[in-house]
Amino acid sequence: MENRIEKLLNYPGDMEAEAYVYTAGELGEKFLMSLRDEGKIKAAFCSYCEKLFLPVRSFCIFCGKEVNILRDIEQEGYIESFTKVKLDSSGNEIKEPFYLAYIKFKGVEGGLLHKLGEVKEELKIGMKVIPVFKEKSQRRGSLEDIAYFKPISNS
Repeated sequence: MENRIEKLLNYPGDMEAEAYVYTAGELGEKFLMSLRDEGKIKAAFCSYCEKLFLPVRSFCIFCGKEVNILRDIEQEGYIESFTKVKLDSSGNEIKEPFYLAYIKFKGVEGGLLHKLGEVKEELKIGMKVIPVFKEKSQRRGSLEDIAYFKPISNS
């Protein structure tokens, strides 16, 4: 089977709205406020399954029960997968390529997709990373309050 990106279909067009605004929900808002106010990543906790998960949702991804608890988790995560971004969404080269990684956390189902920074060595699956938060005065209650995740050495 041929696997060529040129054959992918796309349908450029205009939407009737310039921007969509979604509510994060009560639990999502608590998660975002913990990023803003505490500089901490927290995970949703299902008291029925006793599982932690990210991204935060108001209903358990395992049993479907309502979730209204956030729990502290270890801030150190690890790279589950990564890619170097060299092109924008239109296929044009960007001036400063960057890395995106899917970050997992110990004891947590799921994870977060985020930028990597301060990359000084070859990236590897399983490499430990920690979040680097923006200055508190610059935080607004979004995932962008985390400037990036930086690799940490095993020493």
